Amino acid sequence: DLVSAVKEVEERTKNIKKPLNVSIMGCVVNALGEAKHADVAIAYGKGCGMIIVKGEVVAKLDEHELIPRFLKEIEDFIDEEKNSHE
Repeated sequence: DLVSAVKEVEERTKNIKKPLNVSIMGCVVNALGEAKHADVAIAYGKGCGMIIVKGEVVAKLDEHELIPRFLKEIEDFIDEEKNSHE
């Protein structure tokens, strides 16, 4: 359920202070084009979906695995950005 996913991501990322472009899409058909400007994106399909980081698909997963992996990719992205500026 896309609405629930958006609410969970908003709740779990509300304390992030770093500027971050995140995209949550309900369809994988145009996902790569629509996500090309996102730092981290998620696209849902029928029972599955994919995680996209900086325009590259990094995972294709079952639906129940998407949000945990998406949140991990957001954390990893922030850590990598922080480390690249130190």
